[in-house]
Amino acid sequence: MERTPYDPILERQANRLYAESVKRAQSSGVKDVKKYLGRKAAEEIKCRSKYNEWKIQLEFAILFSMAELTEALELLFRGKITQTMALQPQGGRGIYRSLPTLRWCAEKTNLTGYAELFSKPSNAPSRIDSPFRGMASRHAKRLAENLDPTFYGTLEKPSRGWSGSDPVPMYHTFLEEMVRLNYFVAQYPFGNDIGWARDDYASALETDALIIRQQLGFPLILPNLPENPHVALPDGFTGLPDWTPDPRPPGF
Repeated sequence: MERTPYDPILERQANRLYAESVKRAQSSGVKDVKKYLGRKAAEEIKCRSKYNEWKIQLEFAILFSMAELTEALELLFRGKITQTMALQPQGGRGIYRSLPTLRWCAEKTNLTGYAELFSKPSNAPSRIDSPFRGMASRHAKRLAENLDPTFYGTLEKPSRGWSGSDPVPMYHTFLEEMVRLNYFVAQYPFGNDIGWARDDYASALETDALIIRQQLGFPLILPNLPENPHVALPDGFTGLPDWTPDPRPPGF
């Protein structure tokens, strides 16, 4: 039987934090958050989930931040940190691909302590080809070429997909795109194949965020939430692991 790289005690701690995060979000009263999470959310985001938990965790983090669910978001952050500890040093690659989205969510909700924690730079050479140099045209194709605006919709004219009985696929489409856009913004200085500058990616990300807010029923502009510089760290935490990226695509 293949040995798992996870520390079993830390894995259980991470899963408890993830489960509590989902529980808080489900009980928030935000209808579409509860609908998006469904019944399997705690299984989907836990360590060693069969559902690609690293990506789902980031989608949940964006959803929680847009719905102003700071308690659920902080629990998810703590789960991610604990999961990374349980995987060290194997966890370095995953956490660094998560950091742009985690930092963005923390900044949006004024969780300044976590925003600072998630700002740790990787050990990248001063010039390294972006994993997205040849992939941006595929992952941002609909934005760069304004594809099918009727399907995706705009703030002024939302997609008909939101008005159906199940808005979950539309949320998934936008949340997944926002994860990628956060990574694009972080990697832009090293090039891309659609000629976008950092501001182009940031603008697209903000537009997607407003569309999510609109559909959740919140005012488009996030309120100035109270600053929270506190960071709850697991016992034994000595910092996020160092990681040196390579130019291979990250598999999004």
